[in-house]
Amino acid sequence: MKKSILLGLACLFILVGCNEDSPETSSIASTESQISSSNESTSQISPIEKYYANVDFEKHGKELKSSLSAVILPHKNIGYSGLWEAFKKTDAKSDGTVYDMYSSETFHFGEDKDEGHGGNKEGDYYNREHSIPNSWFGGKSPMYADLFHLYPTDKFVNNQRSNYPYGEVDSPSKTFKNGSKMGPCSFDGYNGTCFEPIDEYKGDFARTYFYFVTCYEKEVINQTSEAKVVFVKEETTYTLSEYAKKLFLKWDALDPISEKEKNRNEQVYLLQNNRNPYIDFPSLAQMVFSD
Repeated sequence: MKKSILLGLACLFILVGCNEDSPETSSIASTESQISSSNESTSQISPIEKYYANVDFEKHGKELKSSLSAVILPHKNIGYSGLWEAFKKTDAKSDGTVYDMYSSETFHFGEDKDEGHGGNKEGDYYNREHSIPNSWFGGKSPMYADLFHLYPTDKFVNNQRSNYPYGEVDSPSKTFKNGSKMGPCSFDGYNGTCFEPIDEYKGDFARTYFYFVTCYEKEVINQTSEAKVVFVKEETTYTLSEYAKKLFLKWDALDPISEKEKNRNEQVYLLQNNRNPYIDFPSLAQMVFSD
């Protein structure tokens, strides 16, 4: 079956057949069925179909990940200083304030951004959070300023999260105002300190990590002990550890793709000229990372 036919259906599935209320239990088989039942006579090609035209959706696992990586990298690098203006497009709430996934505080673009200020409590300032800590990949470009893993967040909470991996916490040592918490990880496979975001954003961060390890699979991204909890090298490319696969696949199902993510994906595309395929294609993570 031609790749273009597979892709046409995949995109049709995205554009007209799926929303954030789709069942969490969508299987790999159902996704493949949606992809493979395309009408060859379809004459109009969507922008998403054009973008993913060279991806072979008949592949699975590592091969599919590499096929996706070749499409989403390279991308435009807007630079670290360009993030402040970019956030106004990618992370603005309907009332114009900052969309912060770490805090329930209200921040206004520009006036509340961190420019070397203090930030000793929640609500002081917002800054630029590397959801994949920059020490994990040596602060290299273009990862250092990639909008798909950088978010505006409360500076105090960001600093508390530090370089700890994401996880789940039963007995928190710290709990923040929106319910995010830190403490010993209770999720199987890791028992060190971790940071747990609230349920509303767990899927966002899971799909962020799926994107990152796909886009930068050939980069050195496990330079610290914390990074090695999440990323492992598999022959010549990097993938998620068993711990991270299980955690993020769970979160991906728990928190389906939201309108917030879809809108952000479009805005980042306009700025960086690349997309997060795990937002465009529900259940794609199962095809790439599930055993």
